[in-house]
Amino acid sequence: FGLDLKDDVKVSARLVVGDPFRMCQDPTDEAKLRQKIVIIQRGDCMFIEKVNSSLNFSQVGLSIIALM
Repeated sequence: FGLDLKDDVKVSARLVVGDPFRMCQDPTDEAKLRQKIVIIQRGDCMFIEKVNSSLNFSQVGLSIIALM
Protein backbone atom coordinates (compact mmCIF):
# COMPACT_ATOMS: atom_id res chain seq x y z
CA PHE A 1 0.00 0.00 0.00
CA GLY A 2 1.14 3.57 -0.52
CA LEU A 3 3.46 5.19 -3.01
CA ASP A 4 6.18 3.32 -4.86
CA LEU A 5 9.20 5.21 -3.48
CA LYS A 6 11.83 4.85 -6.17
CA ASP A 7 13.71 7.07 -8.57
CA ASP A 8 12.92 10.71 -7.80
CA VAL A 9 9.74 10.20 -5.73
CA LYS A 10 10.08 12.10 -2.46
CA VAL A 11 7.87 12.35 0.60
CA SER A 12 8.22 15.08 3.16
CA ALA A 13 6.10 16.25 6.05
CA ARG A 14 6.37 17.03 9.74
CA LEU A 15 6.75 14.08 12.11
CA VAL A 16 4.28 13.51 14.94
CA VAL A 17 3.84 10.71 17.45
CA GLY A 18 0.56 8.82 17.14
CA ASP A 19 -1.94 8.97 19.97
CA PRO A 20 -2.63 6.25 20.94
CA PHE A 21 1.02 5.31 20.40
CA ARG A 22 0.22 1.76 19.23
CA MET A 23 -2.67 2.98 17.03
CA CYS A 24 -4.81 -0.13 17.54
CA GLN A 25 -7.86 2.10 17.82
CA ASP A 26 -8.84 5.38 16.22
CA PRO A 27 -6.58 8.37 16.95
CA THR A 28 -7.62 10.70 19.76
CA ASP A 29 -6.94 13.86 17.70
CA GLU A 30 -7.17 13.19 13.96
CA ALA A 31 -6.62 16.85 13.08
CA LYS A 32 -3.15 16.74 14.73
CA LEU A 33 -2.16 13.85 12.43
CA ARG A 34 -3.42 15.20 9.11
CA GLN A 35 -0.76 15.81 6.46
CA LYS A 36 1.96 14.44 8.78
CA ILE A 37 4.21 11.40 8.95
CA VAL A 38 2.96 9.53 12.00
CA ILE A 39 5.28 7.46 14.21
CA ILE A 40 3.66 4.59 16.10
CA GLN A 41 4.83 1.60 18.12
CA ARG A 42 4.41 -2.02 17.04
CA GLY A 43 2.46 -4.44 19.21
CA ASP A 44 -1.03 -5.18 20.56
CA CYS A 45 -2.59 -5.64 17.08
CA MET A 46 -1.62 -6.57 13.53
CA PHE A 47 0.18 -4.13 11.21
CA ILE A 48 -2.81 -4.05 8.87
CA GLU A 49 -5.06 -2.96 11.75
CA LYS A 50 -2.67 -0.08 12.47
CA VAL A 51 -2.68 0.96 8.82
CA ASN A 52 -6.46 0.68 8.52
CA SER A 53 -6.91 2.75 11.69
CA SER A 54 -4.69 5.46 10.24
CA LEU A 55 -6.25 5.44 6.75
CA ASN A 56 -9.30 7.25 8.12
CA PHE A 57 -7.37 10.52 8.20
CA SER A 58 -5.20 12.19 5.55
CA GLN A 59 -1.67 11.34 6.60
CA VAL A 60 1.44 11.51 4.44
CA GLY A 61 3.13 8.45 5.94
CA LEU A 62 3.22 5.95 8.76
CA SER A 63 6.34 4.65 10.48
CA ILE A 64 5.98 1.66 12.81
CA ILE A 65 8.85 1.28 15.29
CA ALA A 66 9.88 -1.38 17.78
CA LEU A 67 11.04 -0.31 21.23
CA MET A 68 13.35 -2.74 22.96
